[in-house]
Amino acid sequence: PIKDNDYIVDCGANIGEFYIALSKLKNKKLNYIGFEPSPKEFKCLSINASNQKYEQMALSNSSKKQKFYISSEEADNSLIEPKIFSNFIYVKTNRLDRVLTNTRIKLLKIDAEGCEIELLQGCEAILNNIQYISVDLGPERGLEAKPTFREVIPFLINKGFSIEKISQKRYTFLFLNHNF
Repeated sequence: PIKDNDYIVDCGANIGEFYIALSKLKNKKLNYIGFEPSPKEFKCLSINASNQKYEQMALSNSSKKQKFYISSEEADNSLIEPKIFSNFIYVKTNRLDRVLTNTRIKLLKIDAEGCEIELLQGCEAILNNIQYISVDLGPERGLEAKPTFREVIPFLINKGFSIEKISQKRYTFLFLNHNF
């Protein structure tokens, strides 16, 4: 349940389609923050979520410049080399727990194209401030296109989360934080 002024954090926001869906909730005032490192997709995000907050950066478990593979046609832009990519750029990465330190987050949505565990490790200091996490754990990690559920599920369960729902269609999991 989304309430007025809830914080929704969208990691791997792409062009902002998640914000567009959220904005259709009638009579809800949201605090949306979108993170997207790809320049082309970020430009679209800045248009689609123009009245919200958004940052052009990749979220990970460290703060540094890192190689970022562009695969816009496949919607698989990633910090980890995918099977198909057109080129690469260098982007700044940051830990989410350094960007949002004291914010109570209703929903953290993660679509990190195989970098989910690194992104969650970069949230460790603020996990107790996050009520729900929705994460795509499908086969998108690297050249072998491995799913990431084997790393992510135990990590979140050990941090006090439980699985609330699973979408088999896209390997999307919804976790609830019992420490929130």
